[in-house]
Amino acid sequence: MNEKLPKSARLHHRSLQERLFAEGEKLHDFPVKLIWHALTAEELEANFRSRVPEGIGPVQVLVSVPKKKRRKAVDRVLMRRRLREVFRHKRPAVVAMLAGVPAVRTLSIGLIYMKEANAKTAELDRKLENLLRKLAEKVKERYEEDCHGPAADPD
Repeated sequence: MNEKLPKSARLHHRSLQERLFAEGEKLHDFPVKLIWHALTAEELEANFRSRVPEGIGPVQVLVSVPKKKRRKAVDRVLMRRRLREVFRHKRPAVVAMLAGVPAVRTLSIGLIYMKEANAKTAELDRKLENLLRKLAEKVKERYEEDCHGPAADPD
């Protein structure tokens, strides 16, 4: 069984990356910063000239470890791999959460490691779990109105 993160789950389109950093919202739980931006089908189509490319999954992730925080390449690669691996295990829960929000076509997530020392996988797992729970609350809160329309006035 192939257990690597599929290409459709990686945020590799430049226009989506730029939009994530320009318009995305931030959540923090040191040592991880999560930037997210949800796109509807219309917003996704507007990002591309002719049509939406195949292979854009419901959840796309970008993992970054700044050189300013981790000077040695081996440390940056290690932390990137650990973050990616933790996210790979959490991804099915995020996809399931998005299934309950039909207004969102794709969710772009940026994970940035902010600590100057290497963190254990268990610590990253705990922190990412907290961030993804907060993210689920924010996405449902924001797009709940789109699903059910404006709240009816009881009077």
